[in-house]
Order: sequence, then C-alpha cells, then structure tokens
Amino acid sequence: MPQHSIIIYSLLLLFAMACSTSGRVDTMLLEAESLMMEHPDSALDILDSISPTELGSDRQRADYALLLTQARDKNFRFETITVR
Repeated sequence: MPQHSIIIYSLLLLFAMACSTSGRVDTMLLEAESLMMEHPDSALDILDSISPTELGSDRQRADYALLLTQARDKNFRFETITVR
C-alpha cells in the first residue's frame, strides 16, 4: 500500500475516533465499505474493532452484519455471526 494511503486511512481512523460513538461507528462502517473491494483484510480489521454494543440503530446493526459477512467471505473466514 502506498505511504500516502496509509496516512490518509490513519487520519480517517483518528477522525472517526474523535467523533461521538454513533458518528464514530458510522464513519468506521463507511471506511470499511470503501476498503472492501481492494483491501478486505483492512476492512475486516476495522469491523473487528467495532463492539456490537456500540451499534445503536437497526441500520447500523444491518450494515455491520452485511459488511462483516462480506469481509469474512473475502478473507475466506467462514464463521457464524450473531448481531443483536
């Protein structure tokens, strides 16, 4: 990965951490989605850093479950997940 991409992703992640929990989760979900095609391992790392207890809305839970399923599939990790 080019050096400037690492810096950009790091800054986005730091920005996400500075936001409120709901905003932070939304930002992290968007970041994971943007990385999914070219860097599914990075997307999975982001999703793994989100605690299911941080998912405050039905939309966040649905997005999280979908993205986590996609990331695990692309990384050849076949597991059963439960999002409550």
